[in-house]
Amino acid sequence: MPAAALLKEPFTPAIIVDGAVVDQPPADAYRQRRLNPTAAFMIGSNDDEGAIFLTGRQVTPENIDTVLGGDFPPWLVKLALPFPGKTPATAYDAAKRFEGDVRFHWDMWTWARLAAGAGTPVYLYTFDHPTPCTPDEGCVETTRHGDEMAYVFGHDLANTWSGQDRELSRLIVRCWTHFAKTGSPDGCGLPDWPSYDERATMMVLGNSPRATQMQPDFTLQRLDWVYRLAEVVVARPIIALATALLTLSAIIWILTMLIRWCVRRAPTHRTQSGSA
Repeated sequence: MPAAALLKEPFTPAIIVDGAVVDQPPADAYRQRRLNPTAAFMIGSNDDEGAIFLTGRQVTPENIDTVLGGDFPPWLVKLALPFPGKTPATAYDAAKRFEGDVRFHWDMWTWARLAAGAGTPVYLYTFDHPTPCTPDEGCVETTRHGDEMAYVFGHDLANTWSGQDRELSRLIVRCWTHFAKTGSPDGCGLPDWPSYDERATMMVLGNSPRATQMQPDFTLQRLDWVYRLAEVVVARPIIALATALLTLSAIIWILTMLIRWCVRRAPTHRTQSGSA
């Protein structure tokens, strides 16, 4: 394809299964354990990944469905959006969390679960080191998409670092290089960081690093349910259709029985007439 034509192609973040380099969806490869048995992974995302997608947007409890409906199917917003609260600040936080969960956090959480299920060591983290927001970002401070990169490479051309920033960067550089050498972050200066397993351990990287248990929020739980259902439908469409029809039939039958019961229970008014 000529370069000029390639530049006109729309960007897509999806993995392209081309049959050569990538011959099957990664999730299937994990489930079939078609992986390098010696590989280990360190994966994660930033706490406020969704903030960058709300730049320049005013989010309120009244317009949050419209704002997010421009990026996602309205039914998904209705199903998985957390309660937006009653103020612009709470609505912004809900929209930011939804954007981040759909675009990044669910992917990292699922990747960790798939890798752990395949017996591959995987270390999950979240980067939480907020910096002041710009006037058009609609927030006070945030850990936006890409903010960790400066700390990984040890310099930031856009911002002046504090002593805490420099110390955090030195720690992250040390841990990233230690993991590249050994396949484990143990011994790089962080608290004990077990690989992701049934304990769902996640490292929070910030001024005070700590290991905690991954706790999926409302949106992540709803997304997981939607994606699992979609996976079943795609893999077994006939069974999924039959199940849907049976469920619909059961609902109709229950409603019919309920209506009949209500009709029978309703008082009967009779008009009595007499003759003089």
